[in-house]
Amino acid sequence: MSWFVLALIAAFLFGATNFIDRFLVEKRIPDPFFVSIIGGIAAVVGGFVVMLINGIPAIGWVGATTLLIGGLAAELALVPWYKAIKQDDTSRVVPYLQLIPVVVLGLSYVLLDEQLTRNQLIGFALIIAGGVSLAIERSPKELFRIRKSFWYILISIMLWAPVVVLFKMVAIEQDFWDAIVWEAIGMGMGAIMLWLYAKTKVVEELRAMTVGTWGVVGVNEAAYIAARVLQFSAVMVGPAALVSVVGGIQPLFALIVGLLFSKWFPQIIKEDIKKETVLLKLVAIVIVFAGIVTMNM
Repeated sequence: MSWFVLALIAAFLFGATNFIDRFLVEKRIPDPFFVSIIGGIAAVVGGFVVMLINGIPAIGWVGATTLLIGGLAAELALVPWYKAIKQDDTSRVVPYLQLIPVVVLGLSYVLLDEQLTRNQLIGFALIIAGGVSLAIERSPKELFRIRKSFWYILISIMLWAPVVVLFKMVAIEQDFWDAIVWEAIGMGMGAIMLWLYAKTKVVEELRAMTVGTWGVVGVNEAAYIAARVLQFSAVMVGPAALVSVVGGIQPLFALIVGLLFSKWFPQIIKEDIKKETVLLKLVAIVIVFAGIVTMNM
C-alpha cells in the first residue's frame, strides 16, 4: 500500500476519533476529567493487548522514561481538549490542531537552535491566520473576542506537541509497538494523577457506565491506535513532509462529517451549519492547508 493511501486513511481515522470524542463528552460522559481518565484506562488496556501480542517491551530506561513522560503529558492534554470540543463545533476546533507542527518547529528553534526557512515562516503565518479566523467571535460588549475553546485547545497543543517529538524520537530508533506500550503506561499514570486532582468517584462512575458506552470508548481507542500505526507507517515508506501535508486535510474531513451528521443524524452530532459559518470554516481550512503545504516545501 502506498504512503499516500496510508496517510489518507490515517487522517480520516483521526477525524473520526475527533467526532467520537465529541459524542462521548456531549452524550455519554459530560465530565471532561472523567472522560479523560477513561481515555487513560482505555490506553492502558490497549497497551496491555499490544504487549500480549508483541511481548514484553524491550526499551532502555532512557527511552522508557521519555515515553512515560510523553504519555503523562498526552493524558493531561485530554482535559483541555474535551473542554474545547464540549464548548464548540468539532469542525471548528480540529483546524486548531494544525498549530501542533508550528509549536514543534518553534520549540526546535528555541531549544535545539534549528534554523527556520522562509517557507516555514510563511507557513507559520498562514496556519496562525487560519486558526485565529476560526477563534474570533463577535461579542455584545466588545468588537470581537477569542473563543474560549481556542484557549483550551492551545493548552492541549502545548502539552501534546512535545509528545509528538518524544514518541518519534524513541519509536524510530526502537520498536513502534514497544513505544506504544510505554506511552500507554504513561497515560495510565496521568489518569491516576487526574483522579487524585479531580477527586472523581471513579469506581462508582465506572460501574454506572453502560456496555454501549464502553463499546464506543473501545472503538475510539482502536481507531486512534490504528490511525497512529498508519501514520507512522506512511512516514517510514514515504516523505515525512508530504505525509504531513496529506494529514492536513483532516479539518476538511471534520467539516464534511460535521455537515453530514448535522443534516441527517442531528441526534448524534449537531453543529452550526449556517451558510456563513460553513463558509468561514472552509476558508480557514483552505488557509491552514496552504500553510501546511508551504511549510513543507
